[in-house]
Amino acid sequence: MRMAVATAKTTGAGKSYRYYADEGRTRDDVWADIGSLHHEDKERLGYPTQKPEKLLEVIIRASTKPGDIVLDPFCGCGTAIAVAHKLERAWLGIDISPTALGIMKRRLESIGAAVDLEGLPVTEDDLHELRPFEFQNWVINRINGTHSPRKSNDMGIDGYSFMEQLPVQVKQSERVGRVTVDNFETAIERNGNNKGYIIAFSFTRNAREEVARIKAKKGMEIELVEVATLVSAPPDKTTPELSKLFPALPTDFLGLPLPPARSKSARPSLEELVRSDKAPQFVQVDE
Repeated sequence: MRMAVATAKTTGAGKSYRYYADEGRTRDDVWADIGSLHHEDKERLGYPTQKPEKLLEVIIRASTKPGDIVLDPFCGCGTAIAVAHKLERAWLGIDISPTALGIMKRRLESIGAAVDLEGLPVTEDDLHELRPFEFQNWVINRINGTHSPRKSNDMGIDGYSFMEQLPVQVKQSERVGRVTVDNFETAIERNGNNKGYIIAFSFTRNAREEVARIKAKKGMEIELVEVATLVSAPPDKTTPELSKLFPALPTDFLGLPLPPARSKSARPSLEELVRSDKAPQFVQVDE
């Protein structure tokens, strides 16, 4: 770390420290003042190997200057590159996990950084190569769903659909069959629902026949969704459209522009809002 020497000082314990004008004394080889993250730390993102920003700040300040490039080839949730951005360094992060890159992207964007992601899975072949939990995370994120709170022993439910919060089971398999459908039927009932989704690369004829049988017998709906559908659909089409969420709305309502905002001078003052809130309310009823 390039710093100008200010003074030298010997402590009562016989240890000599060299002090610097802009940084204080040099660090010992044990950085005990930098504690590990605990579960209540605001910077914690839930990533298992996340390190404190203070630790990376010391390392980056010691080894680079503003304008240098920081490369983290195992960037995880992006602590090193986030700190590099804050310290006005250029940065480049690499990680094998699409889940980690998603966390990293949101973290950097929250501090005003522009992020370009390259090399993410975009084809079915790419998705076949992912680790099981990475594939599961990709699917749930792709449908804008909610992840199951448990990675293992999830009782057959890997996540929940957008808006409806219906059970979703993810299979990184081809030709998913009748047994999977039957087991998911039990999981749906256990969860108190009457509908759910199984997402896989393909399904057998027996699986589709079992879905039809369950619907005829119990009225339960199990939708079989192929991964190819998620790969080909634009991201903004994986969530329900307005017309599907509110089918009772007239068709000419959809797509109409919002009314223009009132000018600042036409808006009520704070005092007028308070008086309006305290005033008695009257409702006119047509005879």
